Amino acid sequence: MKLLNNRKVLLTITVTLFFISVILGLALFSLITPANPEGTEVVKYYKYDSSWETFLSILSKNTMVCIGLASGIFLLGIPTIIILLLNGFWLGSIMGVQISTHHSMSKVLGTLMMHGIFEIPALLLSGYLGLMGLTFYFTKNKHWTKKIKLFGLICILLIISALIESFISMNLK
Repeated sequence: MKLLNNRKVLLTITVTLFFISVILGLALFSLITPANPEGTEVVKYYKYDSSWETFLSILSKNTMVCIGLASGIFLLGIPTIIILLLNGFWLGSIMGVQISTHHSMSKVLGTLMMHGIFEIPALLLSGYLGLMGLTFYFTKNKHWTKKIKLFGLICILLIISALIESFISMNLK
C-alpha cells in the first residue's frame, strides 16, 4: 500500500497504461485498415467545422472523459483503468487508420500534437487523480487542496486543447 502512495508510481502506472493501449490501437488498426477501407469511417466521425459549437462539443466530450478518469478516486481506480485503456486504444486506432490511409506519420503526429500537448497531459493527470483511489480510503490526510489545484490545472489544459483543436487543428489539411 505504501508503494501506491508514491506519486511517481501512480504517474508511471497512468502513463504506462495509456501508452501501451495507444501502441496496441496503432498496431491493430494499421494492420486492419488496408484490408478494410471502411475503417476510415471512424475518422470521418470527427470531421467538424471550426466554430464555437465545435469548441463546446470537444470541450464537453473531453471534460466527461476526464471526470470519468478522476472518478476512480472514489471507486478504487477501477473506472480510471478502463477509461485510460479505452482512450489510449482509441487514440492509437485513429492514428493507425490515418497512417494506413496514406497520411504521413509526421502529418498525423503534427496535427495531433498541436492540441495533444495539452489534451494528453489533462487526460493523464485525470488518470493520476483517479488512481489515487487505490489508496484514498486508507490514508488519513486527503490533501484536498492539492487535488483541487490539480483539477484546476486539468480544466485549463482542456480549454486550451479544445480551442487549439477546434480552431487550428481542424483547419489543417
